[in-house]
Amino acid sequence: MDGNFNLDMSTTPFSGRILFKAWAWRWTMVPLMTVALATITNQQMGNATGLYALVRNLAGSIGIAVAIAMQARGALRHQAYLASHLTPYDLPYQTRCKRGRPR
Repeated sequence: MDGNFNLDMSTTPFSGRILFKAWAWRWTMVPLMTVALATITNQQMGNATGLYALVRNLAGSIGIAVAIAMQARGALRHQAYLASHLTPYDLPYQTRCKRGRPR
């Protein structure tokens, strides 16, 4: 869905996706919280909502940490791939070094 984005785009394609995510969040979190707190008594409601918020924030933090770790590993993998092609024995590297820098 977001695979065709680049730095030369306007903000218009982003606004539709942001609105869709906000709409989906509304239709996801309200039923989930209703189901999670449906059998809780009024005396336990404060503790239950606090525990629900704690678990939701903890799961979000773990998800963000996993996503960042995956992105960092992918960046390192691509950097290693690019660096492996910059050897003195690589023909395009040799020709580029002989030509010098572009103006």
